[in-house]
Amino acid sequence: MSRILCIDDEPAILRLLDVVLSNDGHEIVGAPDAQTGLVLLKSREIDAVILDLGLPDRDGLELIGVFGAVS
Repeated sequence: MSRILCIDDEPAILRLLDVVLSNDGHEIVGAPDAQTGLVLLKSREIDAVILDLGLPDRDGLELIGVFGAVS
């Protein structure tokens, strides 16, 4: 089982990803914005990230570079 961090500001998308990926045996950690996603990434072991590029607090493409520095 893998732990997947899903970062998206649309609650319906986070719920859908949770249902679909959980049914496939993955553990889902949801974040509604970039800041929360970064906190979760630093505090938990994460195997993969699904990232919305249009987040309210930070550009998703910019965030990808930060993920590399955190890992």
